[in-house]
Amino acid sequence: MPRRLRAVYGASRVWRAGLVEYVTYGDVAHELALLRRVAALPGAPVAVLAAGPAGASRWVSRQHALADTLGASFRALRPAGHLLMRDRPHEVAEAILTAGPRPSG
Repeated sequence: MPRRLRAVYGASRVWRAGLVEYVTYGDVAHELALLRRVAALPGAPVAVLAAGPAGASRWVSRQHALADTLGASFRALRPAGHLLMRDRPHEVAEAILTAGPRPSG
């Protein structure tokens, strides 16, 4: 990882934020699922991009299912790591620029 990113991602506040996100992820996902039962997702275009090494088929499958649930477009970008926007910036920009309206459902 480049030194400038190491300085940012090595900071204790980033580790604390990551830990809080990890610990509360299940609760937030559950609350979001409950909210979606009473309030529709706004009609904005949605794209799901999955990153991962070639052997990450379970992760990619889960992201594809998420795209289906959201009525979103889906694209797997490989090779790429957790910082997809850094590893594949052109593909991320293209997905944003070409995202069409989300089908009403």
